[in-house]
Amino acid sequence: MIANSITSFDQLDASSKADIIEIRFDLFDHLDLSPIKFEKPTIFTLRPVRQGGKFQGTEKERFQLIEKFLKWKPTFFDIEADTNPAFIEKIAKEYPDTKLIGSHHDFEKTPENLEFPSNPHFALSKLVTFANSSLDGFRMLKALKGKKNVIGHCMGDKGSFTRVLGKICGSAITYAGKTASGQFSIDDLTEVYRYKELNNETAIWAVIGSPIQQSIGPHVHNAVMKKAHVNGVYVKIEVQPHELETFFKVIKEFTFKGLSVTMPLKELIIPYLDISHASSINTIKISEKIEGWSTDGIGAIEAIQKHLPLKGKKVVILGAGGAAQSIYQELIKVGAEVWVLNRTIEKAKKLAGARGGDLKDLKKLEYDLLIDATPEPLPVNPEDIHKNSWFFDAKLRPAKDALHKYLSKNIYGWEMFQYQALYQDEIWFGIKPYDQIEQLVKDAIWR
Repeated sequence: MIANSITSFDQLDASSKADIIEIRFDLFDHLDLSPIKFEKPTIFTLRPVRQGGKFQGTEKERFQLIEKFLKWKPTFFDIEADTNPAFIEKIAKEYPDTKLIGSHHDFEKTPENLEFPSNPHFALSKLVTFANSSLDGFRMLKALKGKKNVIGHCMGDKGSFTRVLGKICGSAITYAGKTASGQFSIDDLTEVYRYKELNNETAIWAVIGSPIQQSIGPHVHNAVMKKAHVNGVYVKIEVQPHELETFFKVIKEFTFKGLSVTMPLKELIIPYLDISHASSINTIKISEKIEGWSTDGIGAIEAIQKHLPLKGKKVVILGAGGAAQSIYQELIKVGAEVWVLNRTIEKAKKLAGARGGDLKDLKKLEYDLLIDATPEPLPVNPEDIHKNSWFFDAKLRPAKDALHKYLSKNIYGWEMFQYQALYQDEIWFGIKPYDQIEQLVKDAIWR
């Protein structure tokens, strides 16, 4: 179920897509104790400060308010597991129409050993922790498996994926709204992640890297899966280089079928693959073996050649990282003359030989196309650019003051992304959704 958390009765209309409404009375500006009828099932919550809420009264005052709210007969009441056991027993007996959710929150960490609150009066046991890494989130998901009548997820951006994947692992409820860090909107949960359709057989795809919050992958690939009737979901998972080894061990316990890979992992990930088809990887398929490809280069080439035929053209690539390597290899295949300039000259020369050099060499070169494959908004002095050349920025969303500002013939990273995504969908699902990919990408970029 999806519970939409609200902090005033004025927000009730926004809960039309929710299965259940959580009324966070501790976050109300003013507590109106006049009974109100609800059209949907409800969870009442009066969270004290000690468990991350905003109710600052005494425990006696809280107990009095809880009993007044219980007379409204909510479907559930979320009661903190460290509440006086005698009071829990009292309200369980005196208000049998309301089921109790026993909850515990840790706002600093995810402990190594995760235990759900236990009390015979709890209909549901809820455990919420803070994720300092995605590995914390996987511990939470693992703790959910095999259990019944539990709710579990992690707070924070690094644990937000648990709010989606929790349903696959057995969590009874996820929460939408703006009452906790890492929460999704009700629209994203229902329309992007198709939360209500997920089940314990749902396959998982994800984009991994750091940062990944800017990724539009979920908006594109989840829509493709919906149209293709694939029982799958695509989420964002932040993974740091030092976490890769543990990450690949952990995902074996879940239904992962594929990954998108972004910076800074495209080259670092290769040792964890059984089969690699490129020196820089952005696409992984997981079956009996873990197999990796790059769709960066071919995606860039297809995007560029919609504007500029590349055979025989002189091209300069800024940067020598994973994306630059893939683009360079595809440019050579189509017959372009390619120079690679990089802050570390050795990396440029390793990739392009005698045509590798320093970023400062740009002003000495003549070229038809300049490609920025660096993470920097301004990797070179704009005064060194030939203003009549074409320019391609491999970044999905270039910064406002990036190099494109100084040129008139621009090709943007979102155009590359749509072709990258097409080839990823072919690898993962055996389809190339030409009829929908461009509009999906545009909608995601400008939403």
